[in-house]
Amino acid sequence: KMVAVWVEGNPEATGLIHHCLPRGMGSLAPQLNVSCSRVHGSIVANKDQPQTMQSISEVDKFPSGVPAQSLESSDLSLRSQPGPSQASVDEFEGSDYLSRQRKREEWQCFIEMLRQDKHGILYCWNEKSRIRLKDCLEAELKHLSQWRDLAAKRDGKGCLCWNYREFYVSYPCLDELICVEGFFLKEVLKVAENGDEQAVMKQVDDAITFFQSLYRKMLETKEDEDIKIYLDVMSMICRHKHEELLKWWSDRAFYGVQYLVQMLERTRCKGVRDSILACFHDLFAFRANCEEFITCGGPAVLLKFAACVHVERHSGNHVVRTDKMIEAGKETTYEQQEYRLWYCSELEEDRAYLLSEIQESLHAQKIRPSSYFRLKDEEQWKPLSEFPQLHLTIGLQGKGMTHVDVSVTCLKLIYKLCRLFPSFSENGIPFLPVSRIKRNLWSRSCLSHIVQLMLSGHESVVDEAVKLLMEMLHSGDTVSLRKLYKTGFFFFALGYPRSNVHGISWILKRIHLDQDFYRRDSLVDNSFSPRRSILYDLLPESLICFLHRHTSENFAEMFLGDTNNPEAIWHNKMRRHLIYEISRHVSDFTFVLRENILAEYEYSPLLSPVQYAELQEEIWCHNFYLRNLCNTDLFPNWPIHEPFEILRSIIERWSEQTTQGSTSSTMTSDLAFKKLGLEKTDDAQEVRSAYRRLAVQLHPDKNPNGRAEFEEVQSAYEFLSKEYLDSDSQDCYLSRSKETLLLLRAQSILFRRCGASLSLYRYPCYQSLCRLIEKEMSRGNHEILCAAFEIIALSTSVDRGNAHEYVLSGGYLLLKESLWKLSSELEGSTKREDLRLRACAFICQALSAIVDQEDSKSEILLSDFSSEARVSLLQCMEHTLELDQSPALITATLYFCLNICKFKDAVKDLLSRGVLWNFLRLLLTYEVGAGIARQYLEQDFERFELYTKMPPLLYDEQVASIQNWQSIVTLWLLSKWSNVLEEDGSLTYASLQLRESLNACLTPSIGSRVIFLCEEIEMEASHKSLSRSQALDCATQKAADILIIIATKSESPSCLWNMQMRTRLQSYITSRRRDISQSSIQDLMYENLQNEIYIAETYLRLLAQSACEDVEDRHKLCYCIFRFILSHHHHNDEIEVLLRDAREHVSLMLADAWRDDVSCSVSESDFHGRVSMQYRYKQEQFDGDLILALDAIRIILAHEHQLLFDTKGINIRFPPCAAQCLQWIPLLLSVTTMSIKACKCISLIFLDLARMYKTQLACSLRSPDLMDFFMIVGRTCDGLMTELIGCLQELLSDGDFLEEFRSRGGVIDLLAWSLSGDEEHLTRGLSTLACAMKESLYGPRVRKDVSRWFPPALLRGLSSSPADCIALLRSTTRSAEFIWNKNCLDELQAGVCRAHTELKKSGNCKELHDKLKIEYSAYDDLMIVGDIFIDIFVKDPMAKLSNPTGFLDALVSAILTLIEQPVEEMETFDESGLLTKFGRNDRQALDRIAEALFTLLRIRSTLTAHLSRSGSLQKIQRSFQLFTSTTTRSEMILLKIFRIASDNAECVEALIASQGVKLILDFIRDRTSLRLVPALDILRACLAHEDTSISRHLIDLGALKILLDLLEESPAGIHDYAVARVHAIEMIKQLERDPSRGSVIRSLLESCQVWQSCKNQKHDLFISTQSHNLLQIAAAKDSNSSPDEIDSSVL
Repeated sequence: KMVAVWVEGNPEATGLIHHCLPRGMGSLAPQLNVSCSRVHGSIVANKDQPQTMQSISEVDKFPSGVPAQSLESSDLSLRSQPGPSQASVDEFEGSDYLSRQRKREEWQCFIEMLRQDKHGILYCWNEKSRIRLKDCLEAELKHLSQWRDLAAKRDGKGCLCWNYREFYVSYPCLDELICVEGFFLKEVLKVAENGDEQAVMKQVDDAITFFQSLYRKMLETKEDEDIKIYLDVMSMICRHKHEELLKWWSDRAFYGVQYLVQMLERTRCKGVRDSILACFHDLFAFRANCEEFITCGGPAVLLKFAACVHVERHSGNHVVRTDKMIEAGKETTYEQQEYRLWYCSELEEDRAYLLSEIQESLHAQKIRPSSYFRLKDEEQWKPLSEFPQLHLTIGLQGKGMTHVDVSVTCLKLIYKLCRLFPSFSENGIPFLPVSRIKRNLWSRSCLSHIVQLMLSGHESVVDEAVKLLMEMLHSGDTVSLRKLYKTGFFFFALGYPRSNVHGISWILKRIHLDQDFYRRDSLVDNSFSPRRSILYDLLPESLICFLHRHTSENFAEMFLGDTNNPEAIWHNKMRRHLIYEISRHVSDFTFVLRENILAEYEYSPLLSPVQYAELQEEIWCHNFYLRNLCNTDLFPNWPIHEPFEILRSIIERWSEQTTQGSTSSTMTSDLAFKKLGLEKTDDAQEVRSAYRRLAVQLHPDKNPNGRAEFEEVQSAYEFLSKEYLDSDSQDCYLSRSKETLLLLRAQSILFRRCGASLSLYRYPCYQSLCRLIEKEMSRGNHEILCAAFEIIALSTSVDRGNAHEYVLSGGYLLLKESLWKLSSELEGSTKREDLRLRACAFICQALSAIVDQEDSKSEILLSDFSSEARVSLLQCMEHTLELDQSPALITATLYFCLNICKFKDAVKDLLSRGVLWNFLRLLLTYEVGAGIARQYLEQDFERFELYTKMPPLLYDEQVASIQNWQSIVTLWLLSKWSNVLEEDGSLTYASLQLRESLNACLTPSIGSRVIFLCEEIEMEASHKSLSRSQALDCATQKAADILIIIATKSESPSCLWNMQMRTRLQSYITSRRRDISQSSIQDLMYENLQNEIYIAETYLRLLAQSACEDVEDRHKLCYCIFRFILSHHHHNDEIEVLLRDAREHVSLMLADAWRDDVSCSVSESDFHGRVSMQYRYKQEQFDGDLILALDAIRIILAHEHQLLFDTKGINIRFPPCAAQCLQWIPLLLSVTTMSIKACKCISLIFLDLARMYKTQLACSLRSPDLMDFFMIVGRTCDGLMTELIGCLQELLSDGDFLEEFRSRGGVIDLLAWSLSGDEEHLTRGLSTLACAMKESLYGPRVRKDVSRWFPPALLRGLSSSPADCIALLRSTTRSAEFIWNKNCLDELQAGVCRAHTELKKSGNCKELHDKLKIEYSAYDDLMIVGDIFIDIFVKDPMAKLSNPTGFLDALVSAILTLIEQPVEEMETFDESGLLTKFGRNDRQALDRIAEALFTLLRIRSTLTAHLSRSGSLQKIQRSFQLFTSTTTRSEMILLKIFRIASDNAECVEALIASQGVKLILDFIRDRTSLRLVPALDILRACLAHEDTSISRHLIDLGALKILLDLLEESPAGIHDYAVARVHAIEMIKQLERDPSRGSVIRSLLESCQVWQSCKNQKHDLFISTQSHNLLQIAAAKDSNSSPDEIDSSVL
């Protein structure tokens, strides 16, 4: 507390406390305001704001003597010291006491902290420092006491002034903690070890100054541990203060790089070495430091350290044995004397020592590091530190990284330097010259040390060394690359026994590709050859080729594992052998390198290439081992590249083999025996005897002229003795036969799998093959013969030139002879494994290819296929077809038969020999589910015809799939043979017979598919532009579809086949197989086809039972069905004319939307009808067949419409089948007259057409002649109208068709059909008429036609609901709207029947139908207005009216019509279709109509407003203008109607607008006796409305003057003058009340004496309450009338 009081406001006291505490601790004191310079900015004292304890505790969060938790718990008061943010709080409290108390508590906590140990990166406090502070303070107090005593003695007062400014306390005990710039480095490292480096580096403000201080301190110290600490902290600064240091080292390097390199080279401490390497790792983050390091030779020093790993080389290199790793074997034992390289001055100078022995002597202190040493073969003695070999390996002391870790670290540093200086720019352009670091590394010394690191045996070291070499090779410097050859890299890399060889593989591939012989810019031959590779002495050719063609990763995987395939043979045993040979070659150097790590390998090549016993019997030909290549069981689809080069290599090898040991190129065994005069024999003694005898006879000494014959005999004997009889020759022959067989099989594989590539070249060895065949044929070596024939078959198949070349070489006849010889030996009992079967198969395949490739006009083939020469060949083919045990042979024979279709005579001969039965038998062998041999579909011969090219032959093991393929080829064959043409383009007789046989055996549906199969395939391939492989797949699939039908069953419209038919065919083939003639094939019949209708490849019965998706050409089928009907239907010339016109009409109607292109592609057989063509068609079957045919047409139409609907109108073309039906309408109509059974089917067709294509059908029927025919057929054919009524209902919605139908009496026909039938007929007929009446354009005309037969109510009921109309027809009614009874119905039926009969007889229906109508006897003398009987309405006005407004308008129109134009008889329809009809035109008729109008308005007052809305009021006004001067009863009734209208405001407005008010006012002005009072009453009622427009209008018209004049006149001559006077007075009073002019009128009336005299008169008795009682109306109760409709006063 005293300290707190003392230092408050006293900076001198505060400074004194700082002098007493060590650096860093003073910052922890409260309110320490003394400025103290620090590197770390966070603890620098601030004069403006003192550093609080809280900030210090945040800095000091690291492990120390006092835990941070204890500090926090003890310094709560210090942390709560107010800063600037709490000053306002203190001021608010207003108490100095609390502030002082808080500061005292803080000082108390600080003093308490000084009693504890405290360690941090910025401060350190412990027991020693506390004792030191206590001792210093006590000593100072003691000195002060002594000085005070001296002063007291001097002056007696004892006063003195303490020089506290110079008082400092030093702490030597803290010097051992290594403090630099306020940081305790050991504490810093402890924090860094705990992973808080970043937190430490945040306290460093000036990293550059701190780094320089660390470096200077490091230079001053001599202790290795301290140097290590300085280096570690320097590394930490480089890692975390990169941006700050980059500003310092951006243009210049760190000046201590060279010294660090020298220190690294001289140091004897492993820890210092490791720290320097770590520091370099961080310094290399700056490019300038890297350049400086390279300049001072740092990479070479690093390589020396990396080479130290050789002293820790694994003894024996023992590695775990797996499939990826192998054991290199034990090392050769040291020869102690040979590998002792070091001499020591303190040991026996004449004796050499091993490095391990020197290290033991050092440890035993027998020698000192300062001792002198000498290397073997050198004279100079040097201390250990000057021998890097000794200094770096055994001269370093202390603990540190192992030599392996040091080596890895050094290599990583060098790699980092190389990456920092790339060899290429961002655009891929190489930098020239190459960077200095890489130039240094490519030097002899550095490169040797890097390469020799692979001998260390450590995976991590080898990985880093290889990684560094890969980076060096990226420079692209091929000149430097040559230096790598002499370093022994290939020995070290391939002798490396471990599995991390991926990088080594990359280097090997790079070096291999960059060899001089493969340079792209080389002028010499730069083609690849494994023998010219630098690796040829070490690796087999296969591995070199594998490395050349594949990636380095693939090579590494293959090199580590076991590989046995056509491209490479390599396994662990071979690798061990390679390592063993390399170890023998370089083993001495490995021991030398262990003793002298800086030794360099002197390159010496192998004396001979490494030999591998596993490859001695293998044949290597251009990248492949032929034995594995020919092993198709293990490698069936091994990829083959460069097939031509492989083939050339194989042929060269074959040529070398044939030339070795051959005595005569032309001599054969047969010729040799012939020369010796012997038959073929194996008796060597007999051959020698024959030779001696001939030699004596022909020897030149005895026979000088027989030298040539003697030489021939001698050559024959030598040939037989060396190649045929001698046992040694036999062994040689067997060896060469195996090699020959292998070479031949390899060629076959090439042609089989790479035929397309080899087709560009000619095969040159046909003559050699012919000689080989002749030679082996005599020996009976069928295995080689098979291989030879296979090459011929495959090579001639791939190229036309090869086939032609082989024919020219005479091989064709050899093939025939071989086939005849081999096939004659074959029988049905021959086993499938017999090689002769395969040989025959290959021969047939070769013959097939030759026939296919050669032109049909080839002289050789034409001469061979003449009538005499072809017999033997065709006999062979016929015989091979019988050999079922060899599917491959049958397949080849089929292809031969397929290709000879170009020779029609050969086809004819084969057919005459009964091969058809064999073909049909093969068709029946197809097995569903067995699949097809896919190898036949994997051919790629783009230049030949599609399916005549036989693919590579399969073996006989795949029986089921090959049999299926045979069936497919047989189908192609039969299709081809069915289309063989003569010279004039017509089919040959043999093809026609074959077609008949196929149709008879396979039914016409399947037979036609077979016949036109090839044509269909070729058309589809051309149309879709298919490739050859796609077309072959298509052809196979189409043939397979047919075969699946034959093998199973099918019941569809396009095909009918079942298992009974298949069994029947099989039995028939078995019975006829040996029958050569085909005439008896007509007795093959299928019972289930006797009654089938087959038209256009379709069975109509099955089509009617199912959908028609299976029908391919529905257009053609539809056309053929119509042709079938036409051919069997009795018709006349009129039908032909109608058909022709219909066809033209449809063509014009559809225009571009349809094109009739099917008739030209139809033959007579497409619509013959019955399947059994041999029977004549019976006409009595036509009715049933006709029903099936019509049902088929209907099904086709429905399906076609559904397709059109599914495509949503995408196809704009009109459906062709529907167009066909439109063309054949006359035929369909004609059939209805002949066949009643077909009537319903035809009507359904018409109904479908009407529903789907109504417009087109209506347009077709509208043609005049066809419409007349349609109407005639409908009237004459019983029952047709019944079936067609639905169609008519659809068609009559078409206006144009409706008019044509109506104008030809169609309405009468419908009425006659409806009234003559039952209830259903009536309903359907009236519904059809109702629909027709609703048509917008011609519906009113139909209504008018119907009105000639139906009364208005019936017509109205028909329009609304046919059911209501039927109910009215069946009812008995007499009302204002309808009068009907049974007599009326009878009259209607009789009248319609008479009219219908007249139409049948008449030739001109258009003129007749307008004259035909009916007159009902019950309607005589009855007036009809608006469909209402006037007389009945007047008598019963309360009756319900269905259309009162229409009746009102009709009444008004009738009145106006009668007034305007008097007629004797009237019958009209208004716009609403209401009938007005009456036959008397007298005044009585007008009065009756007017009375009806008045009655209607009185009974239904709501209709009054309709007068103004409909214009009827204006018509009544017009009627008044037309009346004569004589007042009639009708006129009076109309006035009463006006009076009724005057009660309605709308009518009043209408009267004003139409000058009706003026007309009535004129009646008043004229003083007409009978008109005056009604007119006044009308106007008075008008004025009763509140609307003031009527009053103004009357005033404007002068009504006031007219009324006053009326009052002044005398009553003489005026009827009911008193009533008129009263009306006039009331009207004047109403005019006075006019708002706008009432005042003026009142002023005028005041001066009028007449008005003054009569205005106050009482006149109630003169005005009746019911002023319009002209008619006596009998009000009858009407339950259907509402109270609003009927005036209550009338009731």
